[in-house]
Amino acid sequence: PCTYEVVLTTINSDGCTAVYSETITVGGLSILMSNDTVGCQQEAYMEVFATGGSGDYSYEWFPQTGLSDPYSALTYASGVHNQNYLVEVTDNVTGCTVGGDVTVSSYVFHNETLFLCDDSVLIDLGPGADFYNLAPLSFDQQQQSVWTDDTGTYVFYAQFPGCGAITSVFDIQECPSTCSSSISNNGLTYQNCGAFINLIAGYSSPIDSAIWDLGNGTVLFDNGSGIPTQFFEGGSYIVELTAYHTGGCVSTTGYSIILLTEIAAQINVEDTVACAGQLFLNTFATGGGGQYAFYWPLTGSTTSNTVVSVTQNQWVTVEVTDTYTGCTTADSVFVYANQQVNETVQMCQPSVPLSVDPGSLFYNWSFTDLSGNTSSLPEQSNELEANELGTYTCFTYYSGCLGVEHTFEVVNCGTVCDVFFQYTYNPQNCGQWYAFFASPASGIDSLVYDYGDGTTFTTNGISGNHYYGAGTYTVTVTAYHTSGCVSDYSETITINNGLSVALIEDTLACNGTLFLSYNLTGGSGNYTYEWWPAALMSSPTSANPQMTVQYDTWVDFMITDTQSGCIAVDSMYVYANEAVNETLQLCNDSLQLELNAGSMVYNWSYTDQFGNTSQLQNFGHEVWVDEPGTYICFTYYSGCNTITHTFIVEECVANDDVWPGDANSDNIVTNSDALYLGLAFNQTGTTRPAATLNWIGQPCPDWVFNFAQNNVNIKHADCDGNGIINFDDTLAIDFNYLNTHNKFEGVSGGGNPPLWVEATPDTVGLEQAIDVVVHLGSADQPIDSLHGVAFSLTFNEAFLTENGFSLDFDNCALGTAGSDVLTFQKSFFNDGAIDIAITRTTLQNFQGYGPIVHARIVTTDNLSGLHDLPIGVSNAFAITASETEVPLTTIPDTVVIDPNKVGIVDPVELDVAIYPNPTNGLINIVGINAGNVIVLNSLGQTVHSESLNSGNQSIDLGNLPDGVYMLRFNTEEASAVRRVRVMH
Repeated sequence: PCTYEVVLTTINSDGCTAVYSETITVGGLSILMSNDTVGCQQEAYMEVFATGGSGDYSYEWFPQTGLSDPYSALTYASGVHNQNYLVEVTDNVTGCTVGGDVTVSSYVFHNETLFLCDDSVLIDLGPGADFYNLAPLSFDQQQQSVWTDDTGTYVFYAQFPGCGAITSVFDIQECPSTCSSSISNNGLTYQNCGAFINLIAGYSSPIDSAIWDLGNGTVLFDNGSGIPTQFFEGGSYIVELTAYHTGGCVSTTGYSIILLTEIAAQINVEDTVACAGQLFLNTFATGGGGQYAFYWPLTGSTTSNTVVSVTQNQWVTVEVTDTYTGCTTADSVFVYANQQVNETVQMCQPSVPLSVDPGSLFYNWSFTDLSGNTSSLPEQSNELEANELGTYTCFTYYSGCLGVEHTFEVVNCGTVCDVFFQYTYNPQNCGQWYAFFASPASGIDSLVYDYGDGTTFTTNGISGNHYYGAGTYTVTVTAYHTSGCVSDYSETITINNGLSVALIEDTLACNGTLFLSYNLTGGSGNYTYEWWPAALMSSPTSANPQMTVQYDTWVDFMITDTQSGCIAVDSMYVYANEAVNETLQLCNDSLQLELNAGSMVYNWSYTDQFGNTSQLQNFGHEVWVDEPGTYICFTYYSGCNTITHTFIVEECVANDDVWPGDANSDNIVTNSDALYLGLAFNQTGTTRPAATLNWIGQPCPDWVFNFAQNNVNIKHADCDGNGIINFDDTLAIDFNYLNTHNKFEGVSGGGNPPLWVEATPDTVGLEQAIDVVVHLGSADQPIDSLHGVAFSLTFNEAFLTENGFSLDFDNCALGTAGSDVLTFQKSFFNDGAIDIAITRTTLQNFQGYGPIVHARIVTTDNLSGLHDLPIGVSNAFAITASETEVPLTTIPDTVVIDPNKVGIVDPVELDVAIYPNPTNGLINIVGINAGNVIVLNSLGQTVHSESLNSGNQSIDLGNLPDGVYMLRFNTEEASAVRRVRVMH
């Protein structure tokens, strides 16, 4: 793995030299292992995470004992004690292999039936316990197993480290006199025209061992734990199982496997003639899973039939793929163009062959010599050997076509000035690689290819190669003959590759389900699919899955053309169409009731506290109400059932419960709540009984002080209920943050101090970073008095990618984040907004101006044409230490995206990931090979520092108390800051 510069130097026979170079990067393969774990009364979890290389990996774990799937990146182990497992990860493209290991234990209860087939039977509670209770069979607390020769039910327990006591039950029965076995299929997955099959066995009584004969030449020994999933090539197999039961009984059984991998394709005609240059062809496919994809390379058609237009004799091929099994096949026919032949042929030998297409009902040949004398020739085939100079004609008639007369002028050698070319092509990189071969009629000094896309190629040979993207091109070859004449030939080619996909517009799911579909343009017909969120899909890798919709969410789709390599993506928003039944409190002058948009009807009614019902004159999806009572709305979305939504609006209850995250008690959790944490920072009071972060009202005694302006008790700012207001309380704001966001951008009026955006550079290319700084005040209009500010940073998310996005509060004019400044951020990147709050914790107002937050965003890799990208701030809310609102003027900035401008993401921000988060102490680090990490507590004090290298990719913070910490990573080139919560 490295970066290489490949240089090609070409020298022709005239001494002309051409040099071409290109830089290629080969990515290395690296892995991360999950932590050592203990499974208490369950399997132990193990996972390997691979990065780098091609992205196409295979996995194998050793030993395979006790594993649920030894060939998966994620597997589970059961019944093991301090077992060290090794894993090998192989890049299937480059062949690179990297290994890692993890140690796990799994302590489970036993509920077993054992058969007394020998003199005694062994009862085993498993290794690793601190002590065992096998009384009355044994009183040795270090003995994990015991033999018994009596039938009956035994109940024992063992004390395992970290798991406590685990009780097991063993039912000892007499040995059965007969035995049997069976085989079943526990999962079949077709892949690459074969299948992975998970065969499992069932036995009437315990076995000592078994022998599997898979019928494909493979014989496996089974110690009773089963055999791994097996791959079978296409075909039919008889699997035979011989089981050796405890006590000496032997059973045999068989199982038949028939794979649907035999497919065939046949074009509806044999080799044929295209009358008038066109021919309709149809393909019949049989066998396999019956789900066929067709591709005609000549026309680009992806259906079972096509119309070919031929101007020359050529093969026409159809490729057929069974998308269910992955099997492929093809069929071809040779098509004669039935074009009139008018050729000038040079006689450079004693004779020259002349030919027309075969298949004519008759061939009438005649010859006219140089003196004009014409005679009929006896030949009745499509070929003729000419041995005289003159004109040869042949009249042909193909069934169903018009008669055609062909003419051949046979002339002396070296007197013809003509050229034409043929070509072959192969799909490559979402385009086509064409190889051209010219055929000049006489000797040449040189050829010039004009490829039709602005590029030319000169050669003294006959061939030329060129790559084309999707489009239509006219290719011309010009031949400079040794005789001094110049000839040329042109042909138009169309590249049907290129791929675009469009999902339906944002839509609504009826009855909790939605069948997903898309409109596709271009492509070969051979695709793979991926849908997200995968957990909501019946099959996230199928073309048209069924989605279970329980809440409003984005749906993302990616389709890959496996033949051309083209990729297309699209997204849509899906509304759940669930009935809304809410009870709300009217604590302000009015209250907003809102439903999903898009219904054909919104029928609102109101029933007051006395039972009187009236219709509301509002036909939209939202209403503002100012009276308590019951509000009902009927909605009807096209194709769905009518839904009844009920809102019960009550008078505001004065019990003053604390809702975690609503620090200013305005009935909604937003970034403005973080400002009130700053106002009450380090204040202490009574802890909240049974405190939780769940969104529910929780009783709490009032603290001593209220906020000055809104008269809200400051107990509401103790969001986590631990009795102190500090940085940790931002977690409740994040946890219960409003899940919807209305984008807004613009400049507010007035002469107030500005909250303004500075974005650089002014013009960027694709996949290029934009640095964004939000400033508070200016030299001309400084801030007079301000304690904290909350706002939304807005942008057009369609022009950006979330990869590479970062946000920091370094060099903040209000103070030092994590010390005398509290910060909060909530990302709605897919909605084009980041909600931000910055507040002092000192109750000392800020005066002046300066930057308060820095952000970095990266442009997408999929745009064409120039685009303006406005970046703005909205929903600004600022207050002083006395809670007086500070009016601000918001000013956006605009960046121009020019796809022709070359740029890369500036690597000054480390791409570092940490997990798990929250953690009980051990943190794994991804994305840094050498440097150091500094850990800061909520007061900005350094509590831990450590050097990092390629052999040290984790740190242990287990000795730190519970709380939120900032991790600052530094290398010689870059730095990054990450937040982690330690919970013991």
